Amino acid sequence: MKPKTGCTRKKQSWRCSVPDRPPPGWPSVRGAPMVTRREPTQHEKEGAMKRGLLLVLLVGCLIYLPSGAAFSADTIKIGLIGPVSGPGAFYGASMKEAADLAVDDLNAKGGVKGKKVQVIVEDDESTPVKGVNAAQKLVTKDQVVAIVGHYNSSCTLASMAVTQKEKVPHMCPISTAAAITEQGFKYIFRNCATNPMQVGQLADYVITKMKKPGKPNTVAIFYEHTDYGKGIMEIFRDKVQAKSGEGWQVTAIELYKPGDTDMISQLTKIKAGSPDFLLFGGNITEVAQAVRQSKEIGLKTQFLALGGVS
Repeated sequence: MKPKTGCTRKKQSWRCSVPDRPPPGWPSVRGAPMVTRREPTQHEKEGAMKRGLLLVLLVGCLIYLPSGAAFSADTIKIGLIGPVSGPGAFYGASMKEAADLAVDDLNAKGGVKGKKVQVIVEDDESTPVKGVNAAQKLVTKDQVVAIVGHYNSSCTLASMAVTQKEKVPHMCPISTAAAITEQGFKYIFRNCATNPMQVGQLADYVITKMKKPGKPNTVAIFYEHTDYGKGIMEIFRDKVQAKSGEGWQVTAIELYKPGDTDMISQLTKIKAGSPDFLLFGGNITEVAQAVRQSKEIGLKTQFLALGGVS
C-alpha cells in the first residue's frame, strides 16, 4: 500500500518528508519502509549554537541584574570582546556575526521584557592588556549589564578580574584554559569544554585507537606560546608520558608565537625525531601555515589538532 503524503518510491523503500511519524496508511509490520528525517548540516548546527549563546547569557543576566539604571534604561547593553583585528581576526568576525544574528532575532521577537538589546563590540587584538582595557571601558563608560568574551584564554584570564570586581556577569563562550573556572570567581561562566576535557579525550583516543603495533609510538608537540597552547601541550605530554611503559614517548616539544609565519626551524627539529604523530596546539591561522611548511620540508606524520583548528 503506497503512503498518501510526502513520499516517493526509491528502489525497495519509501523516502518521506514526514519528520517524526509515518503518513496515514503506513504499514506497521516488520520490514515496512523506513521514514527518514533530514539531519541538520554542520553549518546549521553551528549557527544554532552561536545564536543560542547570547540567549543563554541574557537569561543568566535576568537572574543577576540589579534594579539600577543599567536595566531601567530602554536598551539593554551587552559587551562583546574578541579579536576583531590581529592574528585572531578570523574568529572575532565569527563572534560578531553570531552576536548580531542573535540580537536581531531576539529584538524581532520583542527583546527582553519589552526592552531592545544592543551589543557593543570591543577589539582585544588577542592581547591581554587590551582585553582588560576593553572590559574596563565597557563596564565604566558604556555601563553594560554583561560581557561576552574572549576568544583567547589569556585575554579572558586577564579581564575576568575586572568583571569580578565590578560584579558584572561574564560569559566565556570559547576560551578553554582550565584556570578560568577554577579560581572560584562568582561572575565568570563558561559554556564550552575545557582543555582537560578536549585534550584528554584526544590523547586517550590516540593512545588506545591509533597505536601502531610492534614498535614504539612517538609524539611531537608544536604549540602556541599562550595559556591555551601551554595547557594543550602539558595535558597531552603528561598523557603520553604516563604510557611510556607501553612504548609511548614524546620526541620533541616546540613552540611559536601567535602571528608567526616562518616555522621552518621548529618543524625541522621536529622532523629530526621522525614522530608518528604531531599535535598542533594552536589556532587555524598559524597551524595552516605550519602544515604547509611541514609538507615543504618533507615532514611526513599524522597531524593532530583540536577546536582551534576547526
